[in-house]
Amino acid sequence: MNIVCDRSLLNCSGVYVIKNTVNGKIYVGSAVRFRNRWQQHKEDLNSERHDNTYLLRAWKKYGAPAFVVDVLEVVEDKQHLIAREQYWLDKLKAYERNTGYNICRIAGSTLGFKLSPEARARKSAMQKGRTCKPMSEAQKQLLSQKRSKKYVVIAPDGQHQIVHNLKKFCQENGLGHASMNSVSTGRITNHRGWRCLLLTQEIMSNIENGYQFLPWNGTIFNQGGYIVTDPSFSSFYVKNLSAFCREQGLDQTGMQAVCFGRVHHCKGWQCEYATSQKLEELEEGKYKPKRSSLKSVYAGGYIAIAPDGALHKVERLYPFCRKHGLDNTGMLKVAQGKICHHKQWRCHFLSDDLLKLFKMGEKVDPFTPRPLGRKYLVTEPSGKQHGIYNLNAFCREHRLSQSTMQNVATGKYKQHKGWNCKYLD
Repeated sequence: MNIVCDRSLLNCSGVYVIKNTVNGKIYVGSAVRFRNRWQQHKEDLNSERHDNTYLLRAWKKYGAPAFVVDVLEVVEDKQHLIAREQYWLDKLKAYERNTGYNICRIAGSTLGFKLSPEARARKSAMQKGRTCKPMSEAQKQLLSQKRSKKYVVIAPDGQHQIVHNLKKFCQENGLGHASMNSVSTGRITNHRGWRCLLLTQEIMSNIENGYQFLPWNGTIFNQGGYIVTDPSFSSFYVKNLSAFCREQGLDQTGMQAVCFGRVHHCKGWQCEYATSQKLEELEEGKYKPKRSSLKSVYAGGYIAIAPDGALHKVERLYPFCRKHGLDNTGMLKVAQGKICHHKQWRCHFLSDDLLKLFKMGEKVDPFTPRPLGRKYLVTEPSGKQHGIYNLNAFCREHRLSQSTMQNVATGKYKQHKGWNCKYLD
């Protein structure tokens, strides 16, 4: 079944026609989305389970290449789909046996369709002797639970609402019903920032108690406060974070970033949303901050080690990096252990041992770059040789291809632009 209409109309709604190019007969129908409806037609016809027996027989007789599908009219208001389908049915006479495949004369209804006496006899024989088994109490309870499903949908800004019909809600808000259903079952965490939970008695009681949903956070409820941990690892409950930050000289945006998990701390302070579980742990003295095992992270500064081994105590890393021509992000990665150095500078979160060395005025071993990986012997076209460790930087400097030079070293190629390369064991 070939599509002859403009491809940009596949996601529109309206009235369509399926035409047999051999005998000219047509089938008229309406669809909320052309792409999905045509795909369903194709699957049902190929599997020989299509409801329209006339169209199915023609499909089996002439084959799929004999049929084309086209758009008759695009209908923006979906409430007028049936009326417009009826208009085209009457105009094209698609329900006449010599011109079309439609069974019913009225769109969206089975009025006008009559079974043959043989079909009535077969249907009557199938129904005779059949009785419905009574449902057990467990089946009734399961059916009742399935029919009474309710959901709590949380918007990206944290606002929530109780939804009875999830499919209709997704259509109104431009969301995917299947994706939101996957969020509710826990297969995925969110869909376009939206979260969905199956409404239970526990969640309903939390909503009635005034709990709020946290936007973009793994914790579900917030009681309207925060648990703040100072650099000395003393934790306490804070109701108004803005006022608290003004009193302590902290940045509220930075503390909010700690709550969302974007940064580990703000000037050594930690912060997270106060949930009922966290508050119980705080009251019982069992609460532990997220990064309690890395005490050096929250000691209140850094120790920077220069290439000559000199120690520098740093309270604010950004002004120090700007003064010495360093990159703040690079030095922070060194302190976190992601890279070993930045421009031969090393950086550590302030700890007691490093603070003692700094107060004593001592130096540590200066930074000495160590060769990493294998050594290469590169020969220029002129015959000059180079012993290198970093083949990538060498190729960038001389405008060579690193992958090709690597193939030369392994023996796959003989040379690259006249250059030769081999491993130096």
